[in-house]
Amino acid sequence: MQNANKVYEILRPLIDEIRTLVAGVASSAVLPQPSWLVSDWYVNPVTGNDADDGLTPATAVKTIMGGIVFSKWKTEEPTLIQNTTIHLLDTETLGQEDVVLLPVVARGVWFAVVGTPKLVASLSLGAVTPKTRGKPGQLLQAAGFTAAGLAVGQLVVNTTAGKASKSWIRTLAAGVATLAQPLAPLTPAANAQNFPPGMPPEVDTWAMNDTVQVFSVPLLNLKVWKTDGGDATATSFGGASWLQGVQVPDWSGVPGNSYFGTFSTSCVPWFVDCKMDAYNVIQGMLGGGIYGGFVVNCYWSGGGEIENGSFVGGVVENYGLALGDFGEVDGDAICHELTVYAPSSAFIGEAYAEDHFNAFGGGSVKLDQIYYGATFLWGPAPCALTDRGTMQKVSTQTWVQCLLLAPLSIEGAVTGTSYAAGVWTDGIALTTANLDANSTLQNPRTGSKFFLNS
Repeated sequence: MQNANKVYEILRPLIDEIRTLVAGVASSAVLPQPSWLVSDWYVNPVTGNDADDGLTPATAVKTIMGGIVFSKWKTEEPTLIQNTTIHLLDTETLGQEDVVLLPVVARGVWFAVVGTPKLVASLSLGAVTPKTRGKPGQLLQAAGFTAAGLAVGQLVVNTTAGKASKSWIRTLAAGVATLAQPLAPLTPAANAQNFPPGMPPEVDTWAMNDTVQVFSVPLLNLKVWKTDGGDATATSFGGASWLQGVQVPDWSGVPGNSYFGTFSTSCVPWFVDCKMDAYNVIQGMLGGGIYGGFVVNCYWSGGGEIENGSFVGGVVENYGLALGDFGEVDGDAICHELTVYAPSSAFIGEAYAEDHFNAFGGGSVKLDQIYYGATFLWGPAPCALTDRGTMQKVSTQTWVQCLLLAPLSIEGAVTGTSYAAGVWTDGIALTTANLDANSTLQNPRTGSKFFLNS
């Protein structure tokens, strides 16, 4: 016992020092940090230094994780009580870091990461072919894209007076670009706290000789993005997270191979002007319905799906866009494929479907006026209802006016059955004119049907 006491006396200073260090680490990891009150951080992956304070562009840190999360916040989950923005000033290299952001916002504020796009070229538009909805319809095209460095998936900004708007290059051949629907710009300061939200106006006035700038958006190795915090203000609903002007890469190098997802029970996520290469699974704020989250003017090269939220404008390639419960697509978003799956009740305002449209497995889609006061499902794709899939017209427009896809089919058949005054009539051709002439055309055996709002 005496020997043990002697050993303890010898080691006591070291034990006390360890206790102090442990207490300090615990305190720094749990207690609020002064850095949590910083409203603007600056990150430059090329010239920054993680030992700098990150408070100005001149003293930018090099990485988000090493320069802010671990060294300043000392946690991936800071509690933020003021609007907070991380400014990404240049592009990361693939694998430079692995960014995990899990902040909690309180008092109805927003948390944002905003990239600084890099100018590729400035040019004047050549001949412009305007968007025309129809079967197959015409996407917006413009000549004049001949400068070096131009590529698919770059952001196009119209700087002509009165036409401020953003689009994406979807295809590029012989100097002619096919472009996404131009939308007016959004910023977190102006838009993050508005509820219900206003979507950016569509700008359909692009014309020959307009001045535009083409940008690449900086790469950000984002792995986890989830913000929580349910405080509301007079104009907001549960706080917001805002990711804008960045490229989230697919680690494999092949768009759609990897997954990127976000989900929140209490905070509205916004994705604006982003290029997302992984397959995206976006679930907006639980209970928010189509107002639960927003993907606005984004280029999803790997495809993805959205529930409790709206996909507005932009492009979805590869596996296309799948709408889950309270998923909505609008703003003439360009979808290589467009699918509504079960069990869900999804919405379409304005959408372009290229390869196919399909509602299946009990998935229900409503054609409705959501943000832009009109309903158009258009493009070269066929429209198929299978395995109890349904389409309901809520819009005040006629079927002929709003459903511009063809051919229409139910369980693979191009005819449907009507019911009126106790009489079933089989073999009615599935055309929009016949949909207008009948309240419902269906397959009575499976329940798949086109029908009117009642």
